[in-house]
Amino acid sequence: MKRIPVQSVKGHSPSATETLRKLFVLREIERQAGLFSVSFSDAIQPAEQDDADGCWRHLQSALFAGVIFNRLIRRHPQVRKLLELPDAERKSPILHM
Repeated sequence: MKRIPVQSVKGHSPSATETLRKLFVLREIERQAGLFSVSFSDAIQPAEQDDADGCWRHLQSALFAGVIFNRLIRRHPQVRKLLELPDAERKSPILHM
């Protein structure tokens, strides 16, 4: 079984390491948001063709990407500030699934 490579994030100083970690998290947030958007868009065509299984397949993929996005945002409050998202205590229909 092939292992998934794990990326190490370490800079020349603690400050550089923190910056690299933020960039890593921001890249992953961007990737998950893109996956959500594409999967949600892909669900429209099967829905219009009455293909419930095809629609649900894409919606489940979008939901999974949304969950990962939400977990990343919750674990990294400094990223929440960078993205100008509401505080975790405030209710948001998107970020509090």
